[in-house]
Amino acid sequence: MRYVVCTAIALICTNLGAQTPPAKPQFEVASVKPSPPPGPGWRTVGCKGGPGTSDPGLFTCTNANIHFLVTMAFKLNEYEYQFPGRDDADYEISAKVPLGATREQFDRMLQSLLVERFNLTYHHEAKQMSVYDLVISKGGIKMNESPPEAEAPTDADTSDAAETSAPRKQALGADGFPAVPPPRPGHISYSMLSGRARWATINTTMQNLAGFLSFQLLHPVNDATGLSTKYDFTLSWVSDGRESTALSATFSGPTLLEAVQQQLGLKLEQKKGPVDIFIIDHVEKPSEN
Repeated sequence: MRYVVCTAIALICTNLGAQTPPAKPQFEVASVKPSPPPGPGWRTVGCKGGPGTSDPGLFTCTNANIHFLVTMAFKLNEYEYQFPGRDDADYEISAKVPLGATREQFDRMLQSLLVERFNLTYHHEAKQMSVYDLVISKGGIKMNESPPEAEAPTDADTSDAAETSAPRKQALGADGFPAVPPPRPGHISYSMLSGRARWATINTTMQNLAGFLSFQLLHPVNDATGLSTKYDFTLSWVSDGRESTALSATFSGPTLLEAVQQQLGLKLEQKKGPVDIFIIDHVEKPSEN
């Protein structure tokens, strides 16, 4: 029998049989442990698997720190969060994803894991900062539309991974910018060497381009082009000095904003606007498995 309790003064009735909140999506089982000490040479860093990938039932991370995990779980760019300090410890994660889970449910599972195992607490604040609108420049676009056959395979791994399993030899091309391998459809090839950067991509949306530019500029970039077509293009520019060397000092080239206009036929218009900032209040080393 269900009981209904009513408060006569407020005329509010509460159905005690229907007050259980819905359960949060959870991994079926999850293991979190510290990564082994780094050895010589290169190592794999990042995460893979989960809904929308070739291994939807298993999500794994290796050498992933809390910053990487938080930005992945809450879909944040570098300008969108603040931490109360840095924890550079790396972790190994292996989690079994329930059959049929959606990507949205998966994100909430990862968020729950961070809250429960790392005691993560956070809040949001609005902050005024510089933002950019990506628009078409007066001369029109200079990108090539992607042909239909460039569509990415349906079983492509779309996880937010940043993997490097083996060192890749970097070299400068004939034009003085880094040589990059041909990208797979829907993916990018990116390299920076001696202060010079190159980004090659095929079958890419303007929304994805705006996200990449946000990451590079550390400020929000909104897609205001109105373009729904996917494009193939290569973007080459000289960095802002974060990787300046004696070699790059003798090399002239466009800045990122100049390259976007000269090579893509697009333009970044700067303005001020409110940005939702994700602020970490507290985070700890993970609890035992």
